[in-house]
Amino acid sequence: MAAARALLFPNGLDVARDFGEARRNLEAAAEAGKTTAQAEVGWLCAHGPQDQINFGAAHYWYSLAAEQNNVKALIGLGILFEKGWGCLRQPTTAVNYYRRAAQIGDNGAKVALAQLLECSGTETGNSGEILNLYVSSAEGGHPLAMHRVGLNYARGEGVPRDFDKAEYYLRSAAKKGFQQSAIALGELYSHGSGRTPNFREAAVWYRHAADAGDASAQFILGGLYVRGEGVRRSIRDAVKWFSEAASRGHAAAAFNLAMLYAKGEGINRDPIRSFELYSMAAEHGILPAKVKLGLLYLAGDGVPQSDERAAELFRDAASENLEAKTSLAVLYLHGRGVPRNETAGEDLLMEAAEAGYGPACLRLAQLHAKRGPGSQAYDPGRWFLAAAAKDLAEAQLIVSRMYKDGHFVERNGDLSISWLKRAAGHGLAQAQFELGMSYRRGAERNVDSAEAIRWLRMAAAQGYEEAIVALSLSSPQ
Repeated sequence: MAAARALLFPNGLDVARDFGEARRNLEAAAEAGKTTAQAEVGWLCAHGPQDQINFGAAHYWYSLAAEQNNVKALIGLGILFEKGWGCLRQPTTAVNYYRRAAQIGDNGAKVALAQLLECSGTETGNSGEILNLYVSSAEGGHPLAMHRVGLNYARGEGVPRDFDKAEYYLRSAAKKGFQQSAIALGELYSHGSGRTPNFREAAVWYRHAADAGDASAQFILGGLYVRGEGVRRSIRDAVKWFSEAASRGHAAAAFNLAMLYAKGEGINRDPIRSFELYSMAAEHGILPAKVKLGLLYLAGDGVPQSDERAAELFRDAASENLEAKTSLAVLYLHGRGVPRNETAGEDLLMEAAEAGYGPACLRLAQLHAKRGPGSQAYDPGRWFLAAAAKDLAEAQLIVSRMYKDGHFVERNGDLSISWLKRAAGHGLAQAQFELGMSYRRGAERNVDSAEAIRWLRMAAAQGYEEAIVALSLSSPQ
């Protein structure tokens, strides 16, 4: 075969790329009345090299071809009128051209028509017509149409919710390389859509889109690895996928990656890298990243210590972020980075506490308790209870003692033990020790040596010295 080809074509089959020559040949055919060539020249005038764009010429050649119902020309004119290229924007005229191409059976025209009818300011298109256009195009194999129909069935929009049909259309689009459908499949399996969530199958489709370079899928996949949902828990794999997404500008991925580097969980702790990633996330509008940066400046962790810079960052985010507001309040109370101002600090704490932010409730309660009765708005019991209700273990331990001693509240042994169990269940060593001792002393009405030993061992495992001593004095079990 190779020998025969060499004999027949001694100069080879390759032709050097020459856009100018190609255009001249097409224009000659177009001027000779060839409809296909007219449509192609129209396309080159509208979408060719920037220095050769000529929308007026595009209108001319498309119009000639459109008279012969050339689909490419009809769609081309629809695009020009929809976008206002070389003419006033005329959505209704665009609809007419798309509809002519759609009636010929072109699936791309059906999708373009459906999308334009959905937009405001165009000819009224009823939802039934729009859905029918998407369904017809989906049946013709158009991936975007398959995606849209799949979403309709997943959400029950315009059609009854149907998991199987949603799965079918989304899978069909994903297999054609439409990555948004792979992500939608991941969401479908994650949320169940009326069925038990299948995180393993969700991870398969998120991985499909992530491997193709989709930053959103990479971010979601990283989260699955952190939580161990549908995949084996692996911080190393989470770091990989968060890094991929962050490199593509995904701010939330940069934030999550920064937290992993800050904690050093599953990877080497790197406060400098954490600072860089928090900075990137903050620049993209992630307010919690500003708070984290402020905390790094307060501690001098990975950056030179600066109370002033921390205060600036907290102030920037305080109007929309309760952690920032609480952190700024603490700086005012202690005069760090800002002039000392207890009134301003308490006002900020009150705003954050009344908005339901647990740490602010705890700080406010501690402030009130420190001042003592007679101070303005003195109500530490209320705020300790509010903080405990937000699942703050430190506050739950304090509330347990409040009920035990009748301090700020009426004494109640049952409530004292209930709050103590919640604090211990959160892993607070001191609460585990006190719960263990309560079982040893019979605070639960009956002595329970086994439970006492269990909780004391948990506290001792965290290095709590009093628990270690208590265990050493226990009789052999």
